Amino acid sequence: MAYTKKDSILFVSYYFPPIQNVATKRIINLYLESDKYFKKRYVSTTSNRFLLKKDPSYDLQFDNLIVNKTYDYRRFARKGSNTFGLSSKGGVSIFIRKILESFPTNIVVGEGGLVYILSSYRVLSRLILKNKIEYVFSSFRPFADHYIAFLLKLRHPKLFWIADFRDFPINSSLNNTYFPRIQAWFMRLFLRRTDLVTCVSEGVKEGIPYAGETMVLRNAVSDSPEIVELEKYDKFTISYTGSVYPEEHDPEILFQSVRRMLDMNVIDRSEIQIIYAGNSGEFWDQYVERHNLGDVFYSCGFISHEKALEIQSRSHVNLLMTYCDDDIKGDLSAKIWEYLRWDSIILGITKGDVDKELREIVNDTKSGNVFQHNQSQLIYDFLVCLVTKWQMGGDLSIPSDISKYKWPSNMKSLINKLDCLAN
Repeated sequence: MAYTKKDSILFVSYYFPPIQNVATKRIINLYLESDKYFKKRYVSTTSNRFLLKKDPSYDLQFDNLIVNKTYDYRRFARKGSNTFGLSSKGGVSIFIRKILESFPTNIVVGEGGLVYILSSYRVLSRLILKNKIEYVFSSFRPFADHYIAFLLKLRHPKLFWIADFRDFPINSSLNNTYFPRIQAWFMRLFLRRTDLVTCVSEGVKEGIPYAGETMVLRNAVSDSPEIVELEKYDKFTISYTGSVYPEEHDPEILFQSVRRMLDMNVIDRSEIQIIYAGNSGEFWDQYVERHNLGDVFYSCGFISHEKALEIQSRSHVNLLMTYCDDDIKGDLSAKIWEYLRWDSIILGITKGDVDKELREIVNDTKSGNVFQHNQSQLIYDFLVCLVTKWQMGGDLSIPSDISKYKWPSNMKSLINKLDCLAN
C-alpha cells in the first residue's frame, strides 16, 4: 500500500549541500529519502555555501532552496573549510575555538552567527505561514540551526520541531566549551520546545541534556557517489581515510603489530602497505618513525571524497578508531557507514571503554572486529590470520545483508516515529 504523504517539511542546514566531510552528508541523505514521505520539501541554508568546499558528488539542483545572509567568522576570514572550525592547535586558536562553541558567543559570531539566525527566522517564518509547513528538521552542527528552529517553534507553536544531533555538543574528552554545566543548562532551556530529539548513536543520546521524546537515528550506508567495487591492491593494504583526533585516536597498537609481523617474517616489507589520506600527516609521522615503517607507510594528503572511497574499496583492511569513557559513550563514527559499502575488513580500535554499539554493528554485518587499544595480542593475531589467508589467495570478506543499515530503512524508522507521536 502506498504511503499517504505528509504535506511539507523544512530542513534547516548550514552545510547544504554537504562539504567533503562524512558527517555533513547526513542531512542531504535524509532530504533525498524524504521525497517518499512528503509532498513538498524546503531547505534553508547559508550564503556561505559559496565559500565552503562542496562535495561534487552532491552537485544537484534543489527545488525550494532558501539561502540566508550570513556574517560569521568564516565570512570575515573569507575562507571555506572542510572542518568544523579552526584547525590550528595553538593556545590562542584553542581559546577562540572554545569561545565560538560556547553560549552565548556561538549565537553571535560562531558558525552561522546572529545575522544568519535572524535573517533565516524572518524569511522562514513567512514561508511557514504561506505554505503551511508542518515539520522543521534542524541538525547540530552548527548550533545556530537549532536556534533558528527554536525561534520558529516559538512563533509557530503547532510546528513539529525535530532537533537532530550528529555529534556531541558538549564533549568532555575534547574540552570543546567553557563552563560545560552552564552550556548544558542553556541547551536544556532551548530543547524544552522540541517535539522530538534524534541522535546519531546511543552514546550521543546519553550525552544530550534532554528528558523528552528521543530516538536514535543513525547515519547509514549510502550508494552515492556511485563507486564500482575496484580490484584490491597488489600489496596487503591497511588504510585510514579522514580526520584524526589525537585526544581520542591511538593507532600505536596497529604499528606495533605490523612491525612485529615484519620482525617475525609473517610478511615481507615489499608485500604490505599502510595508506593514510587526510590533512593530519604529522600525526602519523611519530608512529612511522618510532617503528621504522617509512618504507611501508604512504600519506596521500588531502584528497577528494571519491578518491578516498576508492582507497577504501581497494584496501584489504580499513582502520576505524573511536573513543569511549563514562561521559562519552561513543558517537558511532560516520566512517563505519562508508566502510560497510565494501568487501574490505573493518579493524576497529577503541581507546578507553568498550564501544558496544560499534561492536554490535560490526559483528552483525560480519565485517570485521573491534578491539580495545590495549588488546595487543588479539589485534596481532587478527592481522596475522588475515595476512595468512591473503597469502593463500583466500577471500577475506564474508557476504552479509546490510539493507537495514541503509538510508531507506533509517528514514522509514523516523517516519514511523512521527506517525506514532501523531496518534
